[in-house]
Amino acid sequence: MLTVVVYVNETPVARALVGNMSDLADVSDYKVRVVEHGAPDLDIPASDVTGWIKDHPRRTSVWHLVRKIAEMATSEHSGSRVGTE
Repeated sequence: MLTVVVYVNETPVARALVGNMSDLADVSDYKVRVVEHGAPDLDIPASDVTGWIKDHPRRTSVWHLVRKIAEMATSEHSGSRVGTE
């Protein structure tokens, strides 16, 4: 399980929980859930998105996976909803 937490100062504002669903194969599929707290003063709604990252090569830096997680979260980000699995 990979957990990514984003802080602003010392306050957590978003969290991603990522599980490898391929028995740690060299090319793996990951189930992802990303939760972001809303910031009404910045017009940022809360969101709760789930989805998959498929066919990710594990023999790369973890930051490649984190980038895909962020891309998934922002492409499906439409506030206070759960994305499709």
